[in-house]
Amino acid sequence: MGEDRSVRKAYLGRPVGRRPVGRPKYRWKDRVEADLSELGASNWQETAPDREKWHALVSEAKTHFGSLTINALQVQYNNVFRMLLGLPRHCSASGMFAEARTDGFKAIIRKKSASLMQRLRGSTNSLLKAMAVRFDCPFQEHWIGVVIGLK
Repeated sequence: MGEDRSVRKAYLGRPVGRRPVGRPKYRWKDRVEADLSELGASNWQETAPDREKWHALVSEAKTHFGSLTINALQVQYNNVFRMLLGLPRHCSASGMFAEARTDGFKAIIRKKSASLMQRLRGSTNSLLKAMAVRFDCPFQEHWIGVVIGLK
């Protein structure tokens, strides 16, 4: 990697300028190390050259942080719905949706996923159509996992 490449500068560089008091200066590398230490990966730089181990680590990170994102999104959805109905934050989400006779977050995700798969199957684009009918396709496996709640 050349010394003047922008990728190397982003990887090794330190941010310049002033930050608010008490806020540390983070590099991209620092954030990656913090995220991977959350997964229990002690030294990712030694793992990276081994493609199989690195692929397994990245897959685990996608699953871990993807589920955290979905969970955070679900909490925000429930909080907004409570606010719209004027309910306190501690009330039951399932009871709230049942009383309002509306779909909860997971039901909406399932319906949107099913709608996406239906549109893919009905597409005139042969590539999209082929992707939607193959059950061993990673895209299909992911969305089936989302629909039935495994992911």
